[in-house]
Amino acid sequence: MERSSIILEAIGKSYFTLQSYPSLKKSIPLILQHLGEATGVDRVYVFKNHFNEADEFCMTYSFEWNAPGVSPQIDFEYLQELPWSIFPEIESVLRQNKVINELVKNTQNGDFYDAMVEQGILSYLFVPIFSGGDFWGYIGF
Repeated sequence: MERSSIILEAIGKSYFTLQSYPSLKKSIPLILQHLGEATGVDRVYVFKNHFNEADEFCMTYSFEWNAPGVSPQIDFEYLQELPWSIFPEIESVLRQNKVINELVKNTQNGDFYDAMVEQGILSYLFVPIFSGGDFWGYIGF
């Protein structure tokens, strides 16, 4: 089966999984697994947006799936309550419901570049997630 057919099948499985489980906490890990296996990436993850105690708009690494042999990053402290003010250009693009697909070596933001390199990431794809009209977070590959 060609890659696009495999990915479309995974999207269908993801939709079924989302409809089958009443809780996002139970369905999202399965959805990430479907998408990760279909795309052949090392990791698929979700950052969820929220406001911290200081009322800063932040993102937190909330869910992940890892390919066999790939180290989890879910407990990486730097990825918890990360203020969007550090990455305003990324936030701006995602808020416009646009996808970001880049090589880390072409990244201009030093903090973002450092975080990606520390995790061994070479390239990334960010897909925004909206709930109603609200920028809920994003899925990364």
